[in-house]
Amino acid sequence: MVVPLPRLLRWLVDPASVYFADHAPRRGRLRRGGPRYREAAVFGPDVPGGSRQATPEEIADLRRRASQERADADAALRPPVDPAALSQAARDLLTQGWATLGTSPHLRHARVVRFWHGDSVLDVTDETGRSRSLARIPRKLGPEHEAVLTDYLATHLGHT
Repeated sequence: MVVPLPRLLRWLVDPASVYFADHAPRRGRLRRGGPRYREAAVFGPDVPGGSRQATPEEIADLRRRASQERADADAALRPPVDPAALSQAARDLLTQGWATLGTSPHLRHARVVRFWHGDSVLDVTDETGRSRSLARIPRKLGPEHEAVLTDYLATHLGHT
């Protein structure tokens, strides 16, 4: 049996993992009962038993539709970001430890959270605070990591 480490000990050994646990969005608990399906299921009053495993054709169709809807939503929600602005934000993160990118209503706030033994986490939130992205970033950040931060910001903003 594996016993989880007490929070204080985890904070001493790996403070970044405690930060992730404290700031990650809470997910609902999975329902334990009922049938389980891989990738997709079909539900409805005309389905015997109320649900069934989706066929490979239905799964392929759902994937195509989801991919297109995701691309459409990203295009509508995310205005283009100037590569020079991404580079400036990465430099600000390196020098100041924080940066602001975009314009309202698509404003993002990024900050570097550093821990006592060198770990660092990049914490990016939108202006409402409802959307958050966390990533471990290299220890001892320096100018050589500007490209890493720029790539991460571009990925977070959906512009790769």
